[in-house]
Amino acid sequence: MALIAGLVIHSFIIGVNVSAWWRGGSVTPVDRIVTSLGISRIGAQSANALFYVVQFLLSYLDINLTIVIIEMLYDFFISANTWLTSLLSIVLCVKISNLHTRLFLYLRRMILPRTRRLIAASALLSALNVLLTLWIAFTKVTIGGTHNIAMDDVAIDCTNTNSFLPSCYSIFNFTDFLLYLLSSPLRLVVSSHNKDEDEQ
Repeated sequence: MALIAGLVIHSFIIGVNVSAWWRGGSVTPVDRIVTSLGISRIGAQSANALFYVVQFLLSYLDINLTIVIIEMLYDFFISANTWLTSLLSIVLCVKISNLHTRLFLYLRRMILPRTRRLIAASALLSALNVLLTLWIAFTKVTIGGTHNIAMDDVAIDCTNTNSFLPSCYSIFNFTDFLLYLLSSPLRLVVSSHNKDEDEQ
């Protein structure tokens, strides 16, 4: 039931924004981010539902590759969701802020016109997250086994690579989490500051 409700709500949001753009209406940075966020949430919900359907219906077949592909899609859309939610909070914070400090004026000039690039960067960072996950899984699977019987196992001596990948993955995900964690309270602080100024 939640899947159907989520798909309907996000499809409605995407449909309204796309139809407004199609008719030549003005496109705000928030509209772009909300539409991209809706697409990423539909993708994540669909990949999650597909995962359970494939596991339930085809449990008797060897479908490890299919499950890995579905999990990669789900990871991509969830990571994009996190980056886009952070971007939406930052854009709203900069847009609704009536602070006239140099920092906020600079951020407003730098962020608002570049939302398309920031959305594309969110997609690229999500793809990088999936590739790092896949690389770590691949190195774990291939360690200890060689496919060439005339050659020793080269992966045994790759201790630097084996510790480097999880470190990169941890740093990457911590940065993503930290941005996500800081962006929403920042938006709430700016909103409360604006409300206090309006009441005075």
